[in-house]
Amino acid sequence: MTYLSEDDVCSWLSSTVGLPQYTKVFKDNDVDGSVLLSLTDSDLKDLGITSLGHRKKIMESIKLFTHTGGHGLTQPTQHPSHVPLKEPPSHGNTSQPKPVAVASHSHNLQSAPHNQPDSNSVPLFKLTLEGIGLIGGLIGETTQFHIKCVDPNSSSPKDIEGSKLGINIDGPSTVTAKLTGGGSSYTVSYSVNFPGEYFIDILYDQKSVLNEPVRVFFHAPAEPSSCIAEYPSTSPVDSVLTIKILARDSDGNPVKGGGEPFKINVSGPDSRSLSDLAVENDGDIYYLTCKLHSAGAEYTFHILLNDQHIGNSPFTVYCS
Repeated sequence: MTYLSEDDVCSWLSSTVGLPQYTKVFKDNDVDGSVLLSLTDSDLKDLGITSLGHRKKIMESIKLFTHTGGHGLTQPTQHPSHVPLKEPPSHGNTSQPKPVAVASHSHNLQSAPHNQPDSNSVPLFKLTLEGIGLIGGLIGETTQFHIKCVDPNSSSPKDIEGSKLGINIDGPSTVTAKLTGGGSSYTVSYSVNFPGEYFIDILYDQKSVLNEPVRVFFHAPAEPSSCIAEYPSTSPVDSVLTIKILARDSDGNPVKGGGEPFKINVSGPDSRSLSDLAVENDGDIYYLTCKLHSAGAEYTFHILLNDQHIGNSPFTVYCS
């Protein structure tokens, strides 16, 4: 995640975390990938995020992409600017090795030796990767990342042979990546159709140039009929009522990505006061809190996801 730009972080905050209202404050405070990984709850308060649920949601989403546990992207054990690069194998000649193209998921790379029959014709350049596609996301949705080539001395764009550039993505399902662009700038588009961990490798002249592939994680979206609400059958008048919504995919597995657009409708004697209820997220659990004001009355809760009722919706809660 350290290789995400400020725009990538804003995209992640909006589409993955589901909190687009904070993209401006993140942008105004120059929060890129490296800053994001160091954020604390206190920092989020300083940014003006007063909602405890929203702060927990952001922190949980950051942990999702920095810890494995089967649910996220592992943070590199070394800072990306110091990721060791693999030395490509020689072609069997004895010419003096000459530095040539390398790539990694970082902005500052060390060049690696590469042997060619005519070493004087080998160019020297660096590749950098950036984009939301280096994190992961939802299965079935196309995501992208960008490859840029620069001169290692001047940092100016440098053209490479696009026909020698290749992408390999290994994981639970077969992935076909589409490479577009040319010269010094390329875009990789891909999608996966099965949840789990995937590993992205960059090839040049059919050789891997990363010592460690980029690890990403894709999860299935929540399925309305598989999601369930946990709630009490009664709630004392004017007391805080907490309802938990458990986000589950079609196989019943927890969906920890956050950002599921649950909507709440309540019918009852004073239901107008219960309109526009906010749902706050902590991993795969969403929390709804409210107060019921009419003792002896029943309130009916309708919880919808993508305009469909979740598994045990609607349900009633009696105000005692």
